[in-house]
Amino acid sequence: MQQIITKMNATKYKVRDNFNSFHPLTKLIFDVLLIFLFFLISFGLGAFIMAKAYNMGISEFFQNSGLDGDISILRSTQILYTLTLFLVPALLIAFFYNKNPLKYIGLTKSAIPANYLNAFMVIIFAFPVVNALAAINGSINLPAALSGIENSMIEMEAKAKLVTEKLLFVDSTKLLFLNLLMIALLPAMGEEFIFRGIFQKHFIQLTNNEHIGVLLTAFIFSAIHLQFLTFFPRLFLGVILGYLYVWSKSLWLPIVAHFANNAIAVILVYYSYVNNLSLDKDIEEIGTNPKTFIFGIIGLVFLSLTMYFIKRSEAKKLNP
Repeated sequence: MQQIITKMNATKYKVRDNFNSFHPLTKLIFDVLLIFLFFLISFGLGAFIMAKAYNMGISEFFQNSGLDGDISILRSTQILYTLTLFLVPALLIAFFYNKNPLKYIGLTKSAIPANYLNAFMVIIFAFPVVNALAAINGSINLPAALSGIENSMIEMEAKAKLVTEKLLFVDSTKLLFLNLLMIALLPAMGEEFIFRGIFQKHFIQLTNNEHIGVLLTAFIFSAIHLQFLTFFPRLFLGVILGYLYVWSKSLWLPIVAHFANNAIAVILVYYSYVNNLSLDKDIEEIGTNPKTFIFGIIGLVFLSLTMYFIKRSEAKKLNP
């Protein structure tokens, strides 16, 4: 019996050695195929189970998961989507490369404690910069020959905004905490698992260049959201998250920053909605016009200084 177990373990290690010896481009193709297959199977199965739980047919369930459908079904499908497209596939992919998938994607290392606060401050300083980039992004018009594509992009953006608003506009603390889980925590973890923990690692191996790897990953991170009118601000945030991982070697740092970005938006919308204010919209205006443009410059300066401090302090930790 012991010999059989030993042979099985040896086979597992050999399989992992084979996967690790693949060309980085092969790894990326494998990553995408496994994500796609896992998502098709697990999302379909999960939707079927939930449809039965709601006493519906599968087609009726999907009809009710849209903008005009049942809000509880919409929430359920959002959680299922995050789990089956990002979080679980990332761990599954990592398992093929390392017997400890958490170690492979960077969850077993910790950044310097002070840098978790610094990562939060980076997101705060980034707000006016992101707003300015969003204003620039929204002012870009495609050539007349591509007007059909541009109109489709605008329509997709509008639908995505309506779905987000339907989920965010809640008036109870119970639903606020549900939104923090569904919109802030799970996406922050799932997207960082896939993009920084898997894709960025393999892009850096492919290009043999950390900067190009970070940029390529941020580009895909922004593009996959299919919200092209906010492409550049999301690309900017993706670059920040990428460097936080490169410098710290810990996935927890970009997860904390990503969660902070999502959670602040969730809390601001909740507070504004409950108190009939426009605080969330007022903050989105900072850095977008001549009167507040200076805040964008100040934010960029403090963001750069904080990122530099994070880089230097993490380098000292790794190379004392």
